[in-house]
Amino acid sequence: KNRIIPIHSQIKPLIKYFYNEKNEYLIFNKNTNTKMSYDVYKSRFNILMKSLNLKHKAHDTRHTFATKCSEVGISETDIKLLLGHSLSNDVTNNVYIHKSVDRLKNEIEKIEY
Repeated sequence: KNRIIPIHSQIKPLIKYFYNEKNEYLIFNKNTNTKMSYDVYKSRFNILMKSLNLKHKAHDTRHTFATKCSEVGISETDIKLLLGHSLSNDVTNNVYIHKSVDRLKNEIEKIEY
């Protein structure tokens, strides 16, 4: 689904370097200029991990990110929003607490790289 994802200021130059305005997606199939499927991404990630002699899965990055967010004091609600999790079953967060993109941008900057 389409959603706004705040990008840490230290990662933004890397995104700008790889982003190509001719493509709708940041990560895409070069041959077809279409969105790269998760299976293709996962396969390429696994090849990279093998070449580096590391044993990580693509999904491990989400665990690392969530842990880093927690370590710097980002609220559980904000972590869920940053990870793209739904708050639909959480009446308090979904109805009564309103989070802005600017707030999430500020929260993401707490992480040091």
